[in-house]
Amino acid sequence: MLFVGNITIGQPVGKEFSVLFDTGSDGIWVGSSKSRGDMWKGRRVYDESAISSLSAPSQQFSIRYYTATVEGKIWSDVLQIGDYSLSEIRFGLAHLMRGPFTLEKGIDGIFGLQYESTQSWDPPNILKELAKKKYIDNRVFCIHICP
Repeated sequence: MLFVGNITIGQPVGKEFSVLFDTGSDGIWVGSSKSRGDMWKGRRVYDESAISSLSAPSQQFSIRYYTATVEGKIWSDVLQIGDYSLSEIRFGLAHLMRGPFTLEKGIDGIFGLQYESTQSWDPPNILKELAKKKYIDNRVFCIHICP
């Protein structure tokens, strides 16, 4: 079973991405317009040159999954999830995928919900950011299952 939802990155007019909500990883990443490989064909990618609110990359990232590694650069931009908007959220723009990694058709990236970061680039904990802004009372989430 996959838990998928939409987020928007960028401002004033952001780009919508369909992401897999992943409780076993942290960090948010989507494909870059500079991504290489067949994996990115037919997916929405983030065009770094088209978004004016984007902050320049601060460092590289590499996230290891069970069978693959995703690599790219860390950027900052406005992230919107539902009615909530968070500014200067760090996220990864994936340029390269090593090893067999499968994302279902129509999924553009990963939205990690793991409570504490295990990454060297210290991705934001979105629940913590939402609570800081008083958008939510507690750092908890639930999944609404619907057909």
